[in-house]
Amino acid sequence: MRNLIILIAFVSSLTAIGQRTAFVDTDYILGQVKEYTDAQIEIDNLSEKWRKEVEEKYKIIADKRAELQQDLLLLTPADKEKRENEIKSIENKAMELQTKYFGVNGELFAKRKELIEPITNKLFDAVQKIASEKKYGFVFDKSNQTNLIFADEKFDLSNAVIVELKRMGVDMAKPGEGGGNERK
Repeated sequence: MRNLIILIAFVSSLTAIGQRTAFVDTDYILGQVKEYTDAQIEIDNLSEKWRKEVEEKYKIIADKRAELQQDLLLLTPADKEKRENEIKSIENKAMELQTKYFGVNGELFAKRKELIEPITNKLFDAVQKIASEKKYGFVFDKSNQTNLIFADEKFDLSNAVIVELKRMGVDMAKPGEGGGNERK
């Protein structure tokens, strides 16, 4: 969907003679924002913790299934059904837990929105301000595989956006402390 919007914007720019275009690298910029890198670490830690919790549930299910297979010949049909229902119950709880954490409206999604959205809103405000000041009609993001085949570095606004974010009071990572997106 995003690529379609960008394609429409690009086609529109062909008809808008005189419109200036530029680009930014949001991965590079966000890698310089301390709040973003800290948020990513927190999200990654939560995700790992929740992933392990869900994996533990599935390991219990696998163990119970293996145990059931071992005991299958010794069980009465009622006992077999009881154990199968117990396994299904644990499976349902594991799936509910997985959905609770990783589903479309899960806790991971909510945490990302809580921590990342304010930062990206500031980023887009800074881009919009610079684009307006420098009279750019379109600004592309080259970090998101947008079919941007060539980008002349003289139209890269990324460092200007970083300067604007600093003016907005955004705490930036110190060199070497960022998200690994340092420019060469």
